[in-house]
Amino acid sequence: MALALPARCDPNLLSVALRGSCPSSHWKDAIAPLLVGGMAQSMSFLNAGANKGFAVAEFLARFHRQDCGPNGCMLAWYNNITDIKKNTMLACGYCNDCRSGMPRSQHRVPVRIHAFELLAGNQKLLQLLFQRLHVPGEVHAVALSNSTGTLWAPLITRTGQENVAASTEPLKQHLSIPTTSIDAYASRAGLQQLDWVTLDAEGWDGLIIRGGAHMLRNRRIGILEFEYSAKSWVSREPVRAQAMIAMVRELLSWLTEVGYTCFWQSGRRPKAPSPAATTSTPSTTLRHPNLGRAIPMAVAQQEGRLVHVRDVLACNWTFATRHAGAFGNAVCAHAPPIVAALQALAAR
Repeated sequence: MALALPARCDPNLLSVALRGSCPSSHWKDAIAPLLVGGMAQSMSFLNAGANKGFAVAEFLARFHRQDCGPNGCMLAWYNNITDIKKNTMLACGYCNDCRSGMPRSQHRVPVRIHAFELLAGNQKLLQLLFQRLHVPGEVHAVALSNSTGTLWAPLITRTGQENVAASTEPLKQHLSIPTTSIDAYASRAGLQQLDWVTLDAEGWDGLIIRGGAHMLRNRRIGILEFEYSAKSWVSREPVRAQAMIAMVRELLSWLTEVGYTCFWQSGRRPKAPSPAATTSTPSTTLRHPNLGRAIPMAVAQQEGRLVHVRDVLACNWTFATRHAGAFGNAVCAHAPPIVAALQALAAR
């Protein structure tokens, strides 16, 4: 079933969709009880672009652990990061993840973590964190893509560094790393189901999704999260921004055809300006407390809301993604109860 094109563009929805930046986790609280109630005896989580592991820490806090201490699992994860390496870059996470607190919806079920990380320093950090905190899973020094083969990663990086992508060419001061696909890894590991897949692969997300085509066609991935920015979407061939936008539209249409319903996530609510900072003229932006820059008021007022991907297909995405820091985060699901819960957040 193809995506239906809306008659006109709603610019507020477009801002929420493609400039949400650091996403809100409200929707995760809404679907967690449904996901746990309809699953088997354990849950699997695959994270590509795991970096310092905050997505792993959040998943554990929501579905596996409730004994992280008085300050919560995210801050405990941060404390271990800084204990292992004090000068870790962005140790609290790009979006101040370590301050996000405990999830509102918490469950305790067996889990298995499959973390993939490109950069050597981050790989070592993750391995030490998994050992220290007894994380049930593995850290793979492997890049995910749409096929098996070889990519190249920078040789010299700082531990904790983000926004670094793999290269398809053997550049200077780069080292080769093996690549695999979700389908190939799942087959080799004997995984019949991946309950949750989170991608933050600095533009490689689309290719990684294509590498999970078999799992997706057979609806063996429960929840799929990925990031999109027109300035960094990667293809095997050099393309212009308009072609990148066409690629993500095509990907979303394909996900719909194989049975998934996708939504853009809104960003976290920034703090309201202090009374002393207000003026008689209403502002159209607020300062984001984590990113330190202004974001559209439309985004600020709709924390926790989702936007169905079909609702912004009529919009000019090039304009929406022109800002250097603009990126959106999508979530896709196929199970009717999960989709209904996500749709309810989109209808608010």
